[in-house]
Amino acid sequence: MIILEKWYKNQIEKIDDAELKGVELNTIMDRKVCCGKKATKKKRLGYIHLPADMELTNVREYNIEEGILKVWIQL
Repeated sequence: MIILEKWYKNQIEKIDDAELKGVELNTIMDRKVCCGKKATKKKRLGYIHLPADMELTNVREYNIEEGILKVWIQL
């Protein structure tokens, strides 16, 4: 079972890890730039081949594509 806690909503979502091939971890960071605009920076952290009993917090977004859970963690 993989438990994901959303970034600012205090929502917890549970995903069954039996149907997943792996988990791709990514970070996402917004920062202010000139004139009130934001720049978003994304970076890949790594890949977990055999996910089991994970709990991730500060999850901004996630999706499942072809059996791979892709997670973006807010910094």
